[in-house]
Amino acid sequence: MAARIYSLAKELNIDSKLLVDICAKAGLPGKGSALASLSDEEVAKLKAYLAGGGGASRPAPPKLAPTASGPIHEIPTPPSSASTAAVAAAAPPPA
Repeated sequence: MAARIYSLAKELNIDSKLLVDICAKAGLPGKGSALASLSDEEVAKLKAYLAGGGGASRPAPPKLAPTASGPIHEIPTPPSSASTAAVAAAAPPPA
């Protein structure tokens, strides 16, 4: 049975605009609107992608955190220790 993106977003407690973007990242082209339909296979593929089962060749899904007032939003990823060390090494020594 087909499902609309906005309906799935509500079920997953994710903003529908964010879910439209995730569809593109998960390899579901042509899903540019929250009114777009998803087949059962596409819903399963999207849920697997969100669960981290997107495969090694695909980027990891965004990390999501609930907010007190509403839907889930992306949270920024902190810089890796390697990039932090490179910035620290490039900075001039304290006076």
